[in-house]
Amino acid sequence: NLITGKFSNATNGTLNGAGTIQASNFSNDGGTLAPGIPLGKMTYNGSESFNNCTLNLEINGAGGVGGVDFDQIVVSGTATMGSTSFLNLIFTYATDNGATFDIISATSTSGTFNTSNVTFSNTGAGNVTAVSLTYISGKVRVTVTTSNIWSGSISSDWNVAGNWSAGVPDATNFIIIPDVTNDPNINNSVAIQGLKIETGGLLN
Repeated sequence: NLITGKFSNATNGTLNGAGTIQASNFSNDGGTLAPGIPLGKMTYNGSESFNNCTLNLEINGAGGVGGVDFDQIVVSGTATMGSTSFLNLIFTYATDNGATFDIISATSTSGTFNTSNVTFSNTGAGNVTAVSLTYISGKVRVTVTTSNIWSGSISSDWNVAGNWSAGVPDATNFIIIPDVTNDPNINNSVAIQGLKIETGGLLN
C-alpha cells in the first residue's frame, strides 16, 4: 500500500499489484496501471484521473468478482477518463456471450474512453470477438461479444443446439464455421451478428 510520499507513474513505467493508493499523492504521467499479480484490485482512497494513462486489465474467470475473476480499479470518489485514457483488455478464458465485468467501480465517473483507445486480445481459451463499454452509476462496465463455433457433432442441421459451441445462434452471435465433416445447412431465415467461414469450411 502506498501511504505517503508523491508518486508519478511516467511514460514506459508500469505500476503492477494490488492494494490502496493515496490518490492525492499519485499522478498518471503516461505510465501503465496493471492491477494484480496476475489478478487483483487497485484501490484509490480519493478521486483519481486516468487521463495520460493506460489501464492493462486481465479477465480470467466467469465468477464476476472484481479482483478475483478479473482486474478491477476501485475509486473512493470520481474516476475521470478522457482522450488520453487508454484501455487494454486481456481475456484468458472462454466467456459467455453478453457477459459483463465492472472494471472500474467508483463513487461517480466523469468522461469516457474514446472507442479508438480501447483494445482487447485473447490468450489461452479466450474467445471474445468484440467489447463495448457502458457507464452506469459510477461503474465502467465491459460487455463482451463472443464467437459461436459450428461443430456439426450431431448432424448438418443449423437449428440443432448440439451442433454449436453455444447453442443455436441468434442476432447477438458472431459465428465461425470451420472445416468439419458435417457442414451446416440453412433451411430458413436466420439472424446473426457476423460470420466467418474458415478455410475448407462450407455453408449450404
